[in-house]
Amino acid sequence: MSPSSAGRKSHRLLFVVALVLVAALSFGVMSYGVHVDIMRMTADIGIPGVTTSYAVKLRNHTVLPITFEGVQMPGGYPASGVWYHYRVERWDARAKTWYTVVEINPTEMGNNPVVTKRVWPGESLCPVTWEATAARDAFQKGDQARFVIFSSLKPAGASGQRIIYSPAFQIEEEPSRRHSSAQSGDTDTVDAYGNLRVQVPIVASSKPKR
Repeated sequence: MSPSSAGRKSHRLLFVVALVLVAALSFGVMSYGVHVDIMRMTADIGIPGVTTSYAVKLRNHTVLPITFEGVQMPGGYPASGVWYHYRVERWDARAKTWYTVVEINPTEMGNNPVVTKRVWPGESLCPVTWEATAARDAFQKGDQARFVIFSSLKPAGASGQRIIYSPAFQIEEEPSRRHSSAQSGDTDTVDAYGNLRVQVPIVASSKPKR
């Protein structure tokens, strides 16, 4: 197949996908825009009192592709797979505003290859991998949290940066040994990347639940 034929085929496919999306929107099957869902996974992750990990799934229900920059991690500690730029935030009910708990930019995790992922109409992406959000010291049981996803690895306020917010979700647990750890001089139960400080990645094989 010649390059021109392949190009025409990909354009026809994109056109068909766009038509399907428009039809689905017209009949109320789905709403237009970028849909962001919080996923939950329950498993023993090695943190007493915390058994829930969170991730984000993003779906492109528009007629245009969305491009994300990520970093291909080498595996092992601190991470594997492709990681994207995101932030964890906590809702301050008294101040009525969101505060940054931690911002994860995988370019700060070593000199690893930068990759580009284009999410076409109808496709999905998980820009936030599983992390034990409740184990971060900024959170207590009952707090509200959310993820902020950035399309680029550039600073959050950079020109052309697309910012996507997840729905807020409630922190349902907290480490049972948090107070004793604080007395012993430890800081967070997990590091900035959501890994146990003993360098055991917080990944489990249980089936995610929504």
